[in-house]
Amino acid sequence: EQKAGIFACIFRGAASAKATVSTSMKTVWEKVLKLGRDDPRRICHAFKVGLALTIVTIFYFMRPLYEGMGGNAMWAVITVAVVFEYTV
Repeated sequence: EQKAGIFACIFRGAASAKATVSTSMKTVWEKVLKLGRDDPRRICHAFKVGLALTIVTIFYFMRPLYEGMGGNAMWAVITVAVVFEYTV
């Protein structure tokens, strides 16, 4: 019986990790597709919230825009985007 070298062990571990990640990504993708088929409004709402949070983050990192609009406007956008349900 031969002992496996370190590189063989690393290769087997990497192959196993790749298979695990691939399986979990497939499972997540199947759940996303099922969610999209069941209720597409939720997917649309998720994109809108992501866009709103991205815009607020850009305003925060650009100091002149942040100072011009103020922190309260940013909190208002975050509140509206996150609190409103996808049915609104």
